[in-house]
Amino acid sequence: MRKLSKLRIIVTIAITILVCLLFMAYFTFKYEGQHEAAQNIQKCKLLKIGMTRSEVKGVMRSTPKIIDRDNLTEQWVFEAPRAASTFPSVLFNKKTGKAFEIICDDSYRITDPKRYEELKKNESKTAIIPKDLDDCFIELNRTLDLKVIEEIKNKAEKDMIDYHMGLGMWIRNNWIRQKDSRLGAWFVSKGIHHPDDMSGIILDSYWRHLHNHPVKLDEQIKYYQDYWKKEK
Repeated sequence: MRKLSKLRIIVTIAITILVCLLFMAYFTFKYEGQHEAAQNIQKCKLLKIGMTRSEVKGVMRSTPKIIDRDNLTEQWVFEAPRAASTFPSVLFNKKTGKAFEIICDDSYRITDPKRYEELKKNESKTAIIPKDLDDCFIELNRTLDLKVIEEIKNKAEKDMIDYHMGLGMWIRNNWIRQKDSRLGAWFVSKGIHHPDDMSGIILDSYWRHLHNHPVKLDEQIKYYQDYWKKEK
């Protein structure tokens, strides 16, 4: 009986030690992941316009999510702390293979002033800033490949959030965040002020437009306005 009791004690101690080690490993892994994500923002600020993909890899030393946004642009998105609203990302010109825009966080963003001149070389893909929502539909139909449009049509409306960091960011960068953007001013006149909300309305409305559903713009505007009232 004594031998059995000792064996139980030994087994209990062994299990306790194992559980402790597993917890330590979990929290160490979690901390290291959060630490690396926070470091990505700092490393991102060392990047420069014109860097090649290999040069960006050398600075970041972190594996990005690579998004093939369109025929001209490739986007690298790096992990960020969970509380961050903007993830470090680098946009490359596919033709030159060089970075033309670097976004590290909400307060740090640098853009190559020549980027629009490069876009104009491919006139069929040049971004013309729409004046309102209907104009957005015309420009998206003109700019997007047919296979992308078909992909959007085959999505469920609730899954349009999947385009937030791809097509959504392209919309924000090219149509909304530019100086004196007439589209941004149009949304502000409707009571929508955040670029993420603007691109969200455009994406959801485009899906409805492709399916010949009512856009219900007023309903969408109210949704975002109510959301921000609750956040205050």
